[in-house]
Amino acid sequence: MIILPIVNKNRILNVEVRLKGAEKIISKFPVEDLDESDIMINGKKFSESPFSQVKDEMAIIDFLRSYSILYKRQYRVSTKKDPESDICDIYEVDLPPKKVHDALDRFYVNAVLDMQKEIPGSSKGKYLSLEKMGFDEILTDERISQVRQILSQVDDKGKIALYLEKSGCLDLVRLLDFMQIFDCTVIREASISEEEFQQILHSFEKLNTKDTKSLNHYYQMALSNRDIYAKMSYLYKLIYDQPFQLIQSESQKKNLQFVKKNTPLVEEGLSVSVG
Repeated sequence: MIILPIVNKNRILNVEVRLKGAEKIISKFPVEDLDESDIMINGKKFSESPFSQVKDEMAIIDFLRSYSILYKRQYRVSTKKDPESDICDIYEVDLPPKKVHDALDRFYVNAVLDMQKEIPGSSKGKYLSLEKMGFDEILTDERISQVRQILSQVDDKGKIALYLEKSGCLDLVRLLDFMQIFDCTVIREASISEEEFQQILHSFEKLNTKDTKSLNHYYQMALSNRDIYAKMSYLYKLIYDQPFQLIQSESQKKNLQFVKKNTPLVEEGLSVSVG
């Protein structure tokens, strides 16, 4: 389970991140053609490909894109084996979108690795930092200001994508589109008020232990994720004139199923050039 800690309205939330296009199709069932913690697409296994020799984890997404050029089919991911039954679970997953930025690819790869490292019937969390993945490199204040300026000066929505592309900022729109493939759900009862957490952190600082360092690192990560998420939210509102609803609670997700969204800007003019 990959978790995005984030500060929101004076509370620290823990958000579980999953790929929307990932479905467990075989549960606790031995599969002869796919070993544990492996990936298979169009009959080709990651473990038997040249990509498996590359130490960089980004080789996973390079493998997926390389072996899906001709046939755009879903691929399969196997988990680790259950130590008691010696069998693993299998996920069927949608292909990743076209490359936008390394930060998004790292985010995607983390979600795939999470499935590969999963043990049937067991769950272990791993924290994610948007800054560490490189989101701050693409979501700079200067580039967001450029988008704001273009949107304020161009009246013809059909030409906005052209101006964004000329300014080198069209990838910011693609970033927002890419993020829609992730399901980000607030974990119930796994939040704490920021004030209360600061009090706990202050108490541990007097001890000066490893726990102090871990708690402070977690808090700084939550603050950084808040700042980067705020930039995405601002950018989304700027472009689509709608609230950014990537992170939701279970109740919010249920309510949104009955809410009809307004027509986004991408359908009015950006769709021709964004794809």
